[in-house]
This record gives sequence, C-alpha cells and structure tokens, in this order.
Amino acid sequence: MNRTLSVIKLHRRDRFSWFFIPLLILSSSFVVNLLISWLIADTENMYTGGISSLLVYIFVLGIIVVAQTFPFAISFSISRFNYFAGTIVMALLMSLGSALLLLLMSIIENQLTNHWWSGLYFFYLPYLSDGNLLVQLLTLFLIALHLFLWGFVLGSFYRKFKKTGMLILFLASGVVLTLSSYIITQNHGWLDIWAWLIKHTALGLSLWLLPFILLNALLSFLMLRRSTV
Repeated sequence: MNRTLSVIKLHRRDRFSWFFIPLLILSSSFVVNLLISWLIADTENMYTGGISSLLVYIFVLGIIVVAQTFPFAISFSISRFNYFAGTIVMALLMSLGSALLLLLMSIIENQLTNHWWSGLYFFYLPYLSDGNLLVQLLTLFLIALHLFLWGFVLGSFYRKFKKTGMLILFLASGVVLTLSSYIITQNHGWLDIWAWLIKHTALGLSLWLLPFILLNALLSFLMLRRSTV
C-alpha cells in the first residue's frame, strides 16, 4: 500500500500534466467559443464540441504518463503492480474530477446563466446531459476513464513492443478498420448501426464501455509486468 501511495504522490507532483494543462485546454476552448457566441449574438443557439478538447487530452495523458513516470518509478524499486495500481487510482480520481467539473459547469450554464446569455451550449449538451445529475456524472466519468485507459494501454504497448510493435499495431488496425468499413457498407449496415445507437441513452452507451475499461486495464498490467525499463 505504501508503494502504491508513493506512485500516487509521484503523479500528483506533476501538477502541470494532471491539473493545469487540462484546465488550460478546457478554459481556452470555452473562452474562444464564448467570445464567438457573443460576436454572433443574432444566432439563436450555438452548439459546440468544445469539451472534447479535455477528453482528447485525457486520452493523450494516458499515453504519455507511462513514458514519463514508469522508468523513474521502477528505478526506485517500486513494483510494476504498485505502479499500475497507483496510476489506476490517479486515473479514477482525474476522471471523477473531470466529470464533476463538467457537470458543475453544465449546471451553471443551463440553470444560472441561461447559456452564458448568448445561446452557447458548451457544457450542457442535449443527449449527453439527459437524465438526473447522478446519471450525467456517471456518463462523463465512464467516458473519461475509458479514454484514459485506452491511452494507457497504448502507452504500455509502446513500452513493451517499442516502435516496431506500434507500427505493426497501427497497420493491423488500419487493415481491420478498412475491411470492417467495407463489409458494413456492402451490407448497407450503417443505418442499422445508427438506429441501434439512437435507441440507447448516453448512459446506456457509456455502460457498454465497462468491458473495454476492464480489458484495457488488464492488458496494460500484463504488458507493464513484462516491460523493460
């Protein structure tokens, strides 16, 4: 447990990567969109995907955190399991913190400022913000956690298999995606996929991420366990 706490403290010392950069990215995207919404005040409503900037960064952080901290942690005789456990705890905390922040700003946007007095829908988005507060929080939390662990498994893969492995992975992924797209198109399956998606709520779809979250966590641990420093 003490070693796991040491890993958590190691991550917490990098406040720039875990706290300041995501806040800077989110706030800068928000300010730009807010200014635009004020400049085009004649527009009834303005919908943006600005919060995706934060979610993309969470995914990138999952990738780079392995390269930044794994060799350092192992050099201090921290076991690979403790490193994995400490990083997972930080991922849970950051995902929860991000979800709480987005939910709080959504409440301010929708209930207190009438969408910033300009019709801007930045944090409060139809479909994503459906349901009660707990549903919205869980949806945002699962999305953020999935993105971090998706990045984390890629970072662990690179640590294990280096550049050659990543090249093979991307080529194989490209082939699989291309073939899948071709098969779906030939069978006119895109409308069926879209119909299936719109039948589910945002929470319902986010719950489908749970097996991928668990799988990515497991794969990350298995690769880190046999990775060289």
